[in-house]
Amino acid sequence: MDSDSGNTTLLVTGGRTYSALSSIPCEEQHDVCSSVARMLLVVGDAHEEVVVELGASPPRGGVGPAHIVRRRGGSAANVAALAADAHAAARYAGQVGLDHAGDFLIEDLEESGVDVCITRQGRTGTAVIVRSGATTTRIVDRATATQC
Repeated sequence: MDSDSGNTTLLVTGGRTYSALSSIPCEEQHDVCSSVARMLLVVGDAHEEVVVELGASPPRGGVGPAHIVRRRGGSAANVAALAADAHAAARYAGQVGLDHAGDFLIEDLEESGVDVCITRQGRTGTAVIVRSGATTTRIVDRATATQC
């Protein structure tokens, strides 16, 4: 437990969760490190994207229809997933929050065939992407990604 922020830092790798890198048993540290040499290692951010598709002329100050989708975001996480989709061995190393969005990102990457090595603390970043006609606006809260 981090006494300054009240957050717990967890490391998730190979389907197991550890309280810190040093808590991985010595005999397993070699396996974790040596497996990196045979795969693409992608280090960087992962965040939740909320994509809002509006009509060509959304109403001002009122309620209008929209199509809203939540998905994995972050260039590093996306590259790792694309590599795994192409049948390459891929590992993602980064940080997500101790929240539902962090759970979603880990599950999504693992379901894509990516080996995850993730530290968890704080809250997961979110990017809201609003599309209306030919205009796209991105609003980003990097949250825990700023601590990497």
